[in-house]
Amino acid sequence: MHPNRKLDSDYLKQNLSSKIIGQEMLFFNSVTSTNEVARKFASNSKYNGTVIVAETQTKGKGRQERKWLSPAYKGLWFSVVLQPDSPAENLGLLSLLASNALRKAIITILNVHPQLKWPNDIFLNDKKISGILLESVFQGTKLNHVIIGIGINVTQTSDDFPKEINSIASSLYSETGQRIKRETLLLEVLHQLEHDYLIFLSGDLNLILTEWDENCLHKDQQVELSTPGGKLVSGKYQGVDTFGNLCLLTPDNNSSIFSSAEVRIVQP
Repeated sequence: MHPNRKLDSDYLKQNLSSKIIGQEMLFFNSVTSTNEVARKFASNSKYNGTVIVAETQTKGKGRQERKWLSPAYKGLWFSVVLQPDSPAENLGLLSLLASNALRKAIITILNVHPQLKWPNDIFLNDKKISGILLESVFQGTKLNHVIIGIGINVTQTSDDFPKEINSIASSLYSETGQRIKRETLLLEVLHQLEHDYLIFLSGDLNLILTEWDENCLHKDQQVELSTPGGKLVSGKYQGVDTFGNLCLLTPDNNSSIFSSAEVRIVQP
């Protein structure tokens, strides 16, 4: 694997078999963020399924406006524009769907088994190797379009991560010692993403929920949630509901549902 080799866009276009996702692929050397570029196309129906790929992002971001480091040639940084005919409450399922797809792609290419952290992080050996950021626009109660931004750390070493995240962030290469072509992984991710998205469109949502929950990092664990308002809530993780929300059993035996929060496993 050549560490400073650009993605082969021609190879990707020629080898992606797609009904929806990836029929249009746009490649950039550098962007502020692929989600930002995708927003320019998202409202036009002819761009449904378009994939925006960049070699590097100067202002890549994760959830809650956190910065996402996107060094050139060392990862996959891309966004997918989708326009599902779906109720707004199903948005959370798209996050779980994308996590499932990433997990299966990594298993297929590397024969390792990542775990999933609610709502949309991918962990391997207890370190974060990938994240997903969803941005959406609604018309009333209908989801008009959604942008799924995905970042996968592929070849970074520990020196590529700042000290403050070095203990929790990693890459596929650092965790497996395996060198892979980024094109191979990207094709498999898009293949799995389309496969699961077609299931979503068919309405068979239990498949998505069951698969995600079976591979959850904090299944049956005691966790602490930090809500967007800064409130801390502790309890036992009970799974996800039919809309992808997190279900928590609090110490007073009450069940609470959260649509957005940061999860931390509480060590015994």
